[in-house]
Amino acid sequence: MKQKNQDYEKKIRQEKNNYQEKIGKNLKLARNTANMTQAELAEEIEASVEHISNMERGQSYGSIEMVIKICNALNISANFLFEGSIVNSQNTIDSIIDDDFAEKYLKLTPQNKKTINTIISALVNDQKNNNLKQ
Repeated sequence: MKQKNQDYEKKIRQEKNNYQEKIGKNLKLARNTANMTQAELAEEIEASVEHISNMERGQSYGSIEMVIKICNALNISANFLFEGSIVNSQNTIDSIIDDDFAEKYLKLTPQNKKTINTIISALVNDQKNNNLKQ
């Protein structure tokens, strides 16, 4: 019985670490996309640089209030921050778009994003038309 409890506790700790790492990865991506340093974000949300660093490395969490401040400072949704941590039956961004593409896309100007969306729409329509011909 004691071994079962230890195994269960180990599993819970590992899941917590996985969540923290995913959130940290998303936080770092959002901060880099916003062209902010850890120091700038820390100042904006009234936190220490060390705490931001620990969050990005998956070594700590922020409070609900801190998460809200982070989302507001980086102009992101909580969904973005928690992407990959909350599992449901729907597709997630991670399963649809690779990180490299997402990071590059987020750095585009609004006009260039519109151009990319137009190109993607044209490719989807072309693919749809080719599938109908087959």
